[in-house]
Amino acid sequence: MALGLLLTSRIVGRGYLRSVVFFPVLVSTVGVGITFRCS
Repeated sequence: MALGLLLTSRIVGRGYLRSVVFFPVLVSTVGVGITFRCS
């Protein structure tokens, strides 16, 4: 809940915080795609 409030609030580093939170999702998606493409 607190993370959701931080991501939607009007704080200065909101863009940086969003990228830090969503970066693992992007990396895992790319990793799965590479794994299934090469096999």
